[in-house]
Amino acid sequence: MSITFMDYPKYVTPDAYEIAIQNVLREIVKHSNPLAIYQIGGVSNPGISDIDLVVVFEDGDNYKGKPLKGCNDIERYLFVHALFGVTRNQYVLARVYSFFHNYQLVSGKDIPVPDFMDLSSQDIDILKRQIALEFLLRFYISSTVEVTYRMFKVRSFLLQAKAIRYDMEFLGVEAGTFGVYIDELVEMRNNWFSGKVPRTISEKWVISFYKEMKRFVEKAFSQFTFFLPEPFNRNISKNIELCPAECMGYSHKGILLSEMIRFPSRKYFNLQHRLNRFVFHIPNMSHQLPRVLRKRFRLLKEMKESNMVAFPHFMSMATGLNII
Repeated sequence: MSITFMDYPKYVTPDAYEIAIQNVLREIVKHSNPLAIYQIGGVSNPGISDIDLVVVFEDGDNYKGKPLKGCNDIERYLFVHALFGVTRNQYVLARVYSFFHNYQLVSGKDIPVPDFMDLSSQDIDILKRQIALEFLLRFYISSTVEVTYRMFKVRSFLLQAKAIRYDMEFLGVEAGTFGVYIDELVEMRNNWFSGKVPRTISEKWVISFYKEMKRFVEKAFSQFTFFLPEPFNRNISKNIELCPAECMGYSHKGILLSEMIRFPSRKYFNLQHRLNRFVFHIPNMSHQLPRVLRKRFRLLKEMKESNMVAFPHFMSMATGLNII
């Protein structure tokens, strides 16, 4: 069964990004008075890059509005996910415990953040390893699901390239052949619309990439402890479960759509979710949390719970792995 490629990047001008940001800012300030709004990262690859905005509210504020509700098709394309929403105190702590970088103030007043507060160099190393493992696990899960479904989201894949590089640096693990594939992926991203891409995302390349990524993830999870709070959310989505095990791997049950009826759209991709279930086996899991991770998981839980009440249409500043 061959792979169906979907979600190809569409070129969007840099000006369109700025217009989209300003339109969303106007929508937010119509109904609330945030302390500050930051953009994380930049637009290094127009048409592939997405927009990440963090809206910082005063402690005790509530905002039930939907800031992306009025977006047009281009704006919805640029905002891949919901905006991050946090209170002032949560923002300061999230900056310390998240390692997001390149914050650019786009509205309001800058909120000072102490450099790593009282974290030791050992604390920072522990945080970096944990965050890298969470991002790698999320990428491993999403890639496994797409390879299993034989439906591959191209833009989403390209978006992960630079983040994986950071994961490698955080872990300090020899990347080997996987590092070569990541370099190729970054080069594809940087040259996607130039017509100078030396390699393209093909079925053969994707399968080879996945095999090398799987080897790298298995090595990382065999070498480092993966910490989780107790209890943790085993069912990180409706059809995906995490399970402790001796070796990295997964099991899959379900029905895969035939090529004859498969169509490259989110509708068909989501239909596969209803027909299939995955259990991912994770080695070296521990609930004996170092102090710095106890603080981090406590903050993540607090942000998630407060957002459900105060900012229901915003995401909390986490790694995207729904383990809390």
